[in-house]
Amino acid sequence: MTEIDTELYNMLNNEFTNTEQQIFLQHFKGFLNKDNEFIINIEFAFKWIGFSRKDHAKRLLENTLF
Repeated sequence: MTEIDTELYNMLNNEFTNTEQQIFLQHFKGFLNKDNEFIINIEFAFKWIGFSRKDHAKRLLENTLF
């Protein structure tokens, strides 16, 4: 197991309830099955992640991820 695998495993077992583990795994499987789509809709998330404007968040994502 890599370090990140170990950290994820520990987080799932130590910090999540059984219900939270199931919810996480269902969403994580969905994430793994996506090819080129964003899992999080920027329309709803840009303020939550600390941006005042959507275009600033989009620019950062485009410059960082692509």
